[in-house]
Amino acid sequence: MLEDRGELDEGGFPTVAVMIAAHDEALASLLDALEPLPHALRGARSFGEALSFGGEPDVGCGVVDLDSPFGADAARALHAARPGLPLVLVFDAPPDHAPLDGCDLAARRLAPELLRLRVGLYASRHRRGEELKRRARLLHARDLFLGILGHDLRNPIQALKTGIGLVDMNPSRELQGPVLGRMRRSLDRMERMVRDLLDFTRAHLAGGITLSLGRCDLAAICQQVVDEARMAYPERAIRVALDGDLTGLWDGPRVAQALANLVVNALEHGHREVTIVGGEEGAAVRVAVHNDGPPIPPERQGSLFEPFHPSRRSLGLGLYIVREIARIHGADLEVRSSVDDGTTFALRLPRVPPHHPRGEPRLFEA
Repeated sequence: MLEDRGELDEGGFPTVAVMIAAHDEALASLLDALEPLPHALRGARSFGEALSFGGEPDVGCGVVDLDSPFGADAARALHAARPGLPLVLVFDAPPDHAPLDGCDLAARRLAPELLRLRVGLYASRHRRGEELKRRARLLHARDLFLGILGHDLRNPIQALKTGIGLVDMNPSRELQGPVLGRMRRSLDRMERMVRDLLDFTRAHLAGGITLSLGRCDLAAICQQVVDEARMAYPERAIRVALDGDLTGLWDGPRVAQALANLVVNALEHGHREVTIVGGEEGAAVRVAVHNDGPPIPPERQGSLFEPFHPSRRSLGLGLYIVREIARIHGADLEVRSSVDDGTTFALRLPRVPPHHPRGEPRLFEA
């Protein structure tokens, strides 16, 4: 069966699949009848498969054979799980009970052309609805993105302009040192924005973030990240405490990127010392980044890793990228924040990603 989740057809619409739940010969007959439809067909031969396939978001219509041993139960379960999913119920003899609300009954003797017409109509309607919702989300994200990007870039650009003016007015070396340091931090912020935007684009429009797995040492990665952070924030204290075997099969630059985003987040929201603690946890390695800044309200913690969230006056891509890098490594990401203990972001990396243990380069869907 075809698998085309999330793709667009030649007209720019999301592709839609049709789930067909039936038993043995009845399934083969229904597949033959619906084969000419321009949709992926997914055959379910059991109650479990019907519920699983019918729950997939790209399925826009379900065809259920009521005369199959599991047909009636599958129809009721699908109707309860996805009330908006159109169901066409095929039967030999009319059922002796009232059909489910919103379901379409189709006698098996119905001509294949008429069955295709019904199913195609429901699937196409679902496709158009999904496309309208997708375009509305894109327009909303675009407007929000442009507004927040303008806000985020304004401060570093202004800092650069001010620094250039100060150096022009007073080119002495005593002044240039701190001014150039602030200008360098502004450029670093702009570079991080561009990098995060590129990764966001890859994750959403280019099919996924690329990982190249290899043997890595988290201690060396931490040292690299801390050295860069100390150069960018020379006035801030960063304490590192690492213990045990911190090696694993990861994408080193991506793990460094995630850790750097957590460290920069801690430096920007904390007041004094930032602490990085790493250690072994059996088949995993855990690293935690702590800052003493104001606590994150519990109602905001659920949206911390979402990009372009309306409650935030920044792009919010740094933590989103951390979440995506963690996810494609099979890692756990957690946040704890309180008035007494400050804020801690912790990343727990399995030493070997669960899906691809051999370490060759892979493209993980993000």
